[in-house]
Amino acid sequence: MTALGEFKPSRNAMMVCYLLLALIFAVICSVFTAAAIIMRRVPIYLILFMASLVLLIMGGIMPRLFNNHSVSISETEILCTRGLFNERTVFMPVDAVRSVTMVVTPFGEKSGFNFVVLNAMGAKLVIPFLAKSDCVKICDHINSQIKKRQPEQ
Repeated sequence: MTALGEFKPSRNAMMVCYLLLALIFAVICSVFTAAAIIMRRVPIYLILFMASLVLLIMGGIMPRLFNNHSVSISETEILCTRGLFNERTVFMPVDAVRSVTMVVTPFGEKSGFNFVVLNAMGAKLVIPFLAKSDCVKICDHINSQIKKRQPEQ
């Protein structure tokens, strides 16, 4: 079996995060607008602050967070690179992995909110926001490597 290659987070997950953030912002703006009508005062500075915060998160932080995350899986090692302002690389040998868990959420096929958890002795590596097909590939590859190590009974 050869190397699997590099996996990036699902774009659908980022879009769902965008939609949830926009929905939360719309609810907060509605509450502020209702409060302004009831109190007969317009807290426009709060709405502008919230809008600038949402734009900062949606325009700067989230794309950088999703673009900086990658997972490379080869025959012998797993490299997970992530980070927002500083890049952090986590290395785990495939031989150290004792079990693998695939977490597929109810709408994971469309939303991209799927995770793979790699368990090793004293360590755990969570690979978030993967497409379901990527989760299946990773789990199959790691499980086949684990089965190769186990002696015949």
